[in-house]
Amino acid sequence: MAPNTEFPPNLNPNLNNVAPDSLAGGLPDSTGATSGYGVEQPSQSTVSVPQTSSKGFWQKLTLRTKVLALALSLGVVPVVAVGGLGYVFVEQRVTAQATEARTAGTADIANFAAEFMNSRFQDLRTFSQLSLFTDEDVREATDVADRNAFLQELVSTSPIYEDIAVVDLKGSPVAVSNPDGIPQNVSQNDWFKQVEATQDIVWVQPRAPLAGDLQFALIGAAPIFDAETGDMLYMIRVRLDVQELQRSISGFTSENTAVGLLDANGQVFLSNADDGMANAILVNLADSVSWLQDRSPQTAILNEGDGPQLTAYAPIIHEPGDPQLNWSVVSLVDTSTAFAASRQLLQTVLVGTGITVLLVAAIATLLATRVTLPIVQITDSVKRLGQGDFRTRIDTRGEDEIAQLGTNINLMAEQIQTLLIKQEEAVQQQITAQAQVERAQEERQRSEILQRELVQLLNEMEEASNGNLTVRTELTAGEIGIIGDVFNAIIESLRSIVIQVKQATGQVNESIDQSEGAIQQLADEALAQMDEITNTLNSVEQMSHSIQEVADNARQAAEVAQVASTAAQDSGMAMDLTVTSILELRSTVAETGKKVKQLGESSQQISQVVSLINEIAMKTNLLAVNASIEAAHAGEEGQGFAVVASEVGQLAEQSSAATKEIEQIGKNIQMGTRDVVEAMERGTNQVVEGTQLLQKTKQGLGQIVDVSQQI
Repeated sequence: MAPNTEFPPNLNPNLNNVAPDSLAGGLPDSTGATSGYGVEQPSQSTVSVPQTSSKGFWQKLTLRTKVLALALSLGVVPVVAVGGLGYVFVEQRVTAQATEARTAGTADIANFAAEFMNSRFQDLRTFSQLSLFTDEDVREATDVADRNAFLQELVSTSPIYEDIAVVDLKGSPVAVSNPDGIPQNVSQNDWFKQVEATQDIVWVQPRAPLAGDLQFALIGAAPIFDAETGDMLYMIRVRLDVQELQRSISGFTSENTAVGLLDANGQVFLSNADDGMANAILVNLADSVSWLQDRSPQTAILNEGDGPQLTAYAPIIHEPGDPQLNWSVVSLVDTSTAFAASRQLLQTVLVGTGITVLLVAAIATLLATRVTLPIVQITDSVKRLGQGDFRTRIDTRGEDEIAQLGTNINLMAEQIQTLLIKQEEAVQQQITAQAQVERAQEERQRSEILQRELVQLLNEMEEASNGNLTVRTELTAGEIGIIGDVFNAIIESLRSIVIQVKQATGQVNESIDQSEGAIQQLADEALAQMDEITNTLNSVEQMSHSIQEVADNARQAAEVAQVASTAAQDSGMAMDLTVTSILELRSTVAETGKKVKQLGESSQQISQVVSLINEIAMKTNLLAVNASIEAAHAGEEGQGFAVVASEVGQLAEQSSAATKEIEQIGKNIQMGTRDVVEAMERGTNQVVEGTQLLQKTKQGLGQIVDVSQQI
């Protein structure tokens, strides 16, 4: 809105330089002082300068800056607050999920190790019941070479065992798969003493099998009883290859996770940590952590090594009736790796919040500029009007409150111009009246001088009237001098002259009385005009206050209606659509999770069937071995039976190998199914949490819309 500088033809341009306050003064008298008639000479007018009062920081800001600041506050603060709260909430959930995943992973390793050892317990029971050692007839029909060959075949078909040996009750070997794998007498070994004392299956804690070998070995032993008498005849000892267990466990761990198996003494006997630092950390944990005493699953963040480590502990629990080895599992992963999702979430929140803040700032700046520009232009025009430039006009557009304000200001300026024109006319009238008063005063002064001269003349005439005809009046300039001259000339006609002088004096006094009434009336009118001017100035001041109130109302309406309401309503609609999509996703994930769980249950049934087939294959293999031994005893007549027994043995070995492959596939399916179910459960929880967070955000935006509508 540009001000209109066109000057009305009926207004004196010099009057625009006169401040309204200067009209409240008076007219100067002949000495330069101001008279009390309420009018000041134009030549004596001055422009008053408003005093600058001390203001606060907020009062010194422009309207555009205030609107921009409030708009940014309403737009940015909720975004930052929602983003911060959302990050804190989700970060806690992500941290909890990472901790739960580490606990579950460690528990899975413990369960697998327990299943692995339970299978070894079952193998050892089966080995202790071999008819080659329990049946007296079979024992007598075989020699040491046959027994060694049989054990070697068992080791070849079950590579998880390093060697198998059978010793008598004195500790001397009677059959070995590896002659170098056992001393000539083992009666002093701990496993031998434990089996001799308990006559039951025993497993000793892991230890290095040979001097100088750093690889731990797992040793188990079981008694062999005679099938008929039930007396203990031998002891069978097996030694496991710990690398087989380590390779199996490696499938449960990631590249950045260190896992260690601890024996009953808390010593790490198996670890997937390649570097010395990770292995040293595991050893330190085993020495310092008190979890080993409680034997309950634990998870904590411990400061070990180069930084904090997310550490989980789980005990290995065996089936009732099996030896309880009191082993446990400890896993650790650097928190920077475990909580990487939390850092990514923080980066995402920061980037999203930053972009949103920039967009809100740009929109707020644009809206603040467009909303406050008309008000700023109106303020500039009002400022010019306040400085006396009543030629200023506001270019109004539209029909809103701001346009109405501009129209009213233009109307007020026109009214002020009209009042100033009337005031100028009144001033001119007062100047004319003042001139008349001055002329009347001069006339009165002249009358007084004339009266004095007349009194003197009358005194002289009185003397003449008293008969002093010798009196002569003093001749002066003017009419009295002429009269004196005439008096001196016509002293004879003094009576008639005196009468004429009295009549002239009466007329002069009457004229003076009439002039004083007119002067008094003129003064009353001047005072009335002064009151009218004062009322006009008060009206102008009230209009200025009204303009300021309208500007404040326009600012509040602009900041609330244009920014908060529109943005909040659009965000609410978008959140409704997002919640609907998330609920559909949650239903789909739940249905998929049910089907995957069914698949896991089916794979467990496969594992049970495979275990049964494996046991049948082992017994078939043993039956084939026994048949081969019987065929050897039969001589040439049993050759055909020996061939059939050999084929049956090969078929049993193939069945055993196939069942192991099927068992491994079943375990892989179970592991994959478990991971998928856990991932789906975490996804479902995140969907629920995201839905709740969106609902809370929608409620907050709804409150902003309500506040905007109330304002």
